[in-house]
Parts: sequence; structure tokens; C-alpha cells
Amino acid sequence: MYKIQKTFVFGVLLLAGILSLNQTNAAVRLPALIGNNMVLQQNTAINVWGWADAGEKVTVQASWLTTKAEVIATKEGNWKTIINTPKAGGPYTMTISGRDYSITIENILVGEVWICSGQSNMDLTIKGLGGWKNYKPEVRDEVLRGDFANVRLFTVQKDTSATLRIDCKGNWLTTDTGTVDNFSATAWFYGSSLYKKLGIPVGLIYSAWGGTAAEIWTPVASLEAAPELHYFIHHYSGYAWWPGTAGVLYNAMIHPLTNYTIKGAIWYQGESNKMDYKLYPALMNTMITSWRKAWGIGDFPFYYVQIAPYLYKERNAGALLRESQMKCLSIPNTGMAVTMDIAGDINDIHPKNKLDVGKRLSLWALTKTYGQDVGSFSGPVYKDYKVEKKNISIDFSYADGGLKIIETTRNNFEIAGADKVFYPATVKIQGNKLVVSAKKVKKPVAVRYAFLNTSVASLFNGAGLPASTFRTDSWAVETK
Repeated sequence: MYKIQKTFVFGVLLLAGILSLNQTNAAVRLPALIGNNMVLQQNTAINVWGWADAGEKVTVQASWLTTKAEVIATKEGNWKTIINTPKAGGPYTMTISGRDYSITIENILVGEVWICSGQSNMDLTIKGLGGWKNYKPEVRDEVLRGDFANVRLFTVQKDTSATLRIDCKGNWLTTDTGTVDNFSATAWFYGSSLYKKLGIPVGLIYSAWGGTAAEIWTPVASLEAAPELHYFIHHYSGYAWWPGTAGVLYNAMIHPLTNYTIKGAIWYQGESNKMDYKLYPALMNTMITSWRKAWGIGDFPFYYVQIAPYLYKERNAGALLRESQMKCLSIPNTGMAVTMDIAGDINDIHPKNKLDVGKRLSLWALTKTYGQDVGSFSGPVYKDYKVEKKNISIDFSYADGGLKIIETTRNNFEIAGADKVFYPATVKIQGNKLVVSAKKVKKPVAVRYAFLNTSVASLFNGAGLPASTFRTDSWAVETK
């Protein structure tokens, strides 16, 4: 019995010694985002952060700087410092040193960094959508040739958390057909379009999860601060295969990124909030505002994709959600890519043509964020209407090159009088305006365009970009 106790005590003392030794020689640690092949935002002050022993001095030396940055770890073992980045270029190195340990990060590029988030249409990879066969051979050949060596990819591993996380799992990868195949298709085509036009390094951080609703990407505290959104705090909107509790993806997959300086974000989501169309503009405003507050770099650009036509079982729900997404354009520094002409199959909620989706998002960024002259960057957006005797005239923003109507099985326009009964309409183009009428409606009151779940675009501007669903009325719309 004595020997057993003696052995136990010896073991405890030995373990304590080992722990003490490990704490004395603890290595400086870095978050997943700071590593080989990373892209840093150009011409700005960026954070470099990590963990070390309490009170330990940490030194950061970047190869583009002549001076070192020094910081002392807090009593909790956290450290963060700020360094300046040059204009786009590289490759560079960075060495982070502690008392007895240093890390050298290699192959760093400086350029433009974007967050790419949302649900399945952002989450689906090129491989997951059927591979390169959906695109012209030259699209894949560009990657094979190494044309995009200066585009770097970071995939945030899927995770959930009830509390705020300080780190995530993932690593920066260089581009080849293997890494691109397994990266978000929408994010890739967005980033590659930027790179082609800007000619500088691009870093894409892909943090998405199929089937997820917007409230799951929003901090609970932000929802609590908005009384009209309290519904989302107590409403579980998930299924067995993905999380449905408010805030859990923000905590695990967005908050760990907020120390990393970015240029902006792109977002492809909405299908899981289709029945929340009345609250969706307020929800998105809260989510976007909370992200911007967390990053602390001002109202960074936030460009998003409108959902595509799909045969939802809930009547008109898709049209109402598209309308709500158009209303989100009132949020500062946002832009919307319309996809009503490129869905392909209204029975498939995952349109395969992500190349045009990415390109349309990039048109907003190139124009609004980078000041590039790329011509039209948005399809026509409904602005106002006026009743003129038996007609209703409709005015649009972004009607570059005039308006065009492409006949499908119908022109998608309907008109109604005070009785709220809609009839197919005749439409005439007058420059940047439309004049809408119908023989059966003598005193018109309202016009609707493409206001069905499965409506395929028929209205375009001269650049070939489609208009969004819109209506001039605010009458109740059936969803059953």
C-alpha cells in the first residue's frame, strides 16, 4: 500500500514538472488564417495576432518592413499587434518570434481579400456541381496553365458553437485544378474575374454551409437588440444535417475571421429564409451591420446574389423573397446579382452556371469598389411608377443602353385595377421607361413583373443584364 501511494505521489510530482516545463517553453501560436500562402489586404493596417505565455514579448518582422513590431502577451496569453502592408505584390515572408520559439511564414502575397459566405449555392464546389464539363474547356485550361497562381484559397472548416470562437480550422492553398475543384464555385469565379481585371493577388476566404438561414450567421446579441427579430432567437430553422440555432455559425465560422483585414464580402443565400420574406430585409441589415461592426473597418462592400427561379411548394414565396432581397439594396454599400435568366432548370435549386453568377458579382465590385469602367454592372432596378389614364409608366435605374423585352412563353407583366385582379399586360418600351396596359383594365392601379416562383427573366437592359422581380403594389400575396 505504501509503495502504491509513493508511486502515485511521484507520478503527480513528475506530471506537475512536465506541465511546468511546457508552460515555461510554450511556443508562440498563430491562428489558422495566418500561415503560408496567405494573402494580406494591401495598403492598409492589418492585425497580426496569436497566443503565447502571459507577459511574453512577441516580435513580428515582415520582409517588406524595415522595423519590427513588438507586443507583450496579456495575462490570458493573447497578443495582437498592427503592421502596415504595401501595395499589391509579393511573395514576402513574415517571422513571428517569442522568447524561445519563432515561426517563419512564407509565400505571402499582398492584394485584395474577400469573405465568401452563405448557404448551398455558395457552398457547392465545382466538383460538387458536376465538374468542369459545365463550362467551356478554356475555363479549366486557365487553371491548368497556372494563370491564377496569385489567387489563394482558404476554406473554413464547418463547425458550430454556442459561444464566440477565437480560431477556426483551415489553411491557405495555392491554386491548381485539385484545389479549385474543391472550392466554392461561386467564390472561385468571382475571385478569378477580379484577378483578370485587376491583375493583382486575390485571397478568397470561403465560409459557407448548405441549407443555413441568415439568422444562424448573425450574432445573437444583434438579434436581441432588434425587437422585430426576436422571432429568430427562439425559432429553430434547421434540419438534422445542419445547424438551425441563431448565431452558432457566426460564432464558429465568422467571428474567428474578424481580426483578419478584408476588403469586403460576397453572399449567396435566401432559399432557407423564403418564408421569412417580411423580416428578411431587417434581418440582412442586422447581419451585415453586425459583421461590419465586428471587423471595425467601416461599411465594407457587401455584394449578394438574388435567388433563382425554383418550383417551391409554397406559392409565390420565391417571388416575395426576391422582392425582399431587392429591398436590401437600401443597405449602404451593397449590390445584388440577379440570376433569373441563368437558372437553367426550375426543378433544381442549385443552378450549375456559377461562372456568370461570379462574374455578375464581380461587376459590382469592379465598378463600386475598384472604380473600374466595366460598363453596366446591374440589370434594370424598378424605381417609380405613374398612372397615366389607361396606362402605367414605369421608370428604372440601371437601364443602360435602353430596355429590352425577350419574349418567353409570356412577357411576365401583369396589370390590375382597384379590384386587384391581374391580367396579362401589353408593354411598350419608351427609352428607359416601360408603358404597361391591358384592354381589360380601364383604370389601372398596379403592375407586377415576374412575380411567380418560377418566373424566368424577360426584361433586360442594353448590356444584357436582367431585371429583378418587382411590383408597384403592396397588396397581400398568397403563399398557400
